[in-house]
Amino acid sequence: MVDGNGDDHNHDRGMWLWDGTLATIGVTTIVPWTPLTNLLGFQPLPLSFVLVLGAIVVFYVTAAENVKRVFYQPHEILVFKSQHL
Repeated sequence: MVDGNGDDHNHDRGMWLWDGTLATIGVTTIVPWTPLTNLLGFQPLPLSFVLVLGAIVVFYVTAAENVKRVFYQPHEILVFKSQHL
């Protein structure tokens, strides 16, 4: 939503969500390698596992965004198909 000053408040909320997501990922990734490990009973995961998990998450997010892009634009797909029949 854009207010009278031309500010996009939805963009601001999206940035807060993105920043919060990145902060959560960072904290949960780093905590097992801090002194809190013993206090909380954590054990660091092998780096190879963290990298594979990160790749899976990136693939999932990319696939989900592409599916959403197709799902929320069905009219354009139908128009394209009907013009070529």
